[in-house]
Amino acid sequence: MLLLNELFPLSVSQEFFELFTVVIQLGSIMAVAVRFFNRLNPFSQDKTKQKQALSLWYKVALASIPVVLVGYFFDDKLSELLYTNGNVAATIIAISLIVYGVAFILVEHLKKTPPVSEGVSAKKAFLIGCFESLAVIPGTSRSGSTILGARLLGETRTAATEFSFFLAIPAMLGASALKVVKFVSSGISMSGEEGIILAVGCLSAFFVSLAVIGFLTDFVKKHSFVPFGIYRILLGVAVILWMVLK
Repeated sequence: MLLLNELFPLSVSQEFFELFTVVIQLGSIMAVAVRFFNRLNPFSQDKTKQKQALSLWYKVALASIPVVLVGYFFDDKLSELLYTNGNVAATIIAISLIVYGVAFILVEHLKKTPPVSEGVSAKKAFLIGCFESLAVIPGTSRSGSTILGARLLGETRTAATEFSFFLAIPAMLGASALKVVKFVSSGISMSGEEGIILAVGCLSAFFVSLAVIGFLTDFVKKHSFVPFGIYRILLGVAVILWMVLK
């Protein structure tokens, strides 16, 4: 979104754009909740499913601790850095895209994938959360960080991808709440046009995420993350070329 806004800037205030880039992802969270409702529902009448859901939420809560701490202490500094200097943001994004792209390719070639997942343990969940906290660096991608971390810890591609989806729920809810509080406390009101932009963005994120979640979960069952790594490297190079030629 930061890159796209450099090419086609929205006619909104900087404060609203900071809010928009985070809150828009609530649509994606709703898509995850709908797609995995049976696994996430702690109030299921089936006692086995209820126990599994509660265990999952416990692990998600553990994994969210590093994200909360990093977000609380570094959110303002990162916002100041990224939203006031487009060149700095683009440079960081390009480097992160390439570095993580190479990392994905190396992990897929060097890390042996287990035939089945034994389930993400509480210890692994916390460590995956530490990787997720790296997503405060733009260009890393929250899902990319968590998937890469889970794969390094020996999880299957499917288990890594699904746990990344689950971690998005508290991470994005917390980040959205923080941005909303800061936006309101700034004393700047949201215009009617900005409200429509936010609503359309959330709806778009919801429907696109529903389709992408289904596609990605099926894709990783048969393919590696190498194409994703190559895509990141190519995009990173494209960003660098754009910066040089603009």
